[in-house]
Amino acid sequence: MRTRDKLINIRVTSDEWAALERKAKKCGLSLSAYLRKTGLNQNIKTAPSSYLYEAYQAIRNMNNSQLNGVADLILKAYHDGENNEWQ
Repeated sequence: MRTRDKLINIRVTSDEWAALERKAKKCGLSLSAYLRKTGLNQNIKTAPSSYLYEAYQAIRNMNNSQLNGVADLILKAYHDGENNEWQ
């Protein structure tokens, strides 16, 4: 296992910190992991929407009376994904 023993300090504004924290959270990463991946040009993807997980669970347990609810969840997940940004 690699030991991360070097520290990098940077100064950011409150707005910059909030934006970085928000982007890291959308990707399911800590701020440190997000900054490392960004700085090393590694691929960063947003974490799947919780609505997609709900849709998946609904489909797994589906019967005909649940079709309308599943369609609504999938549509909501689709629209939620349109606004995902990562950098």
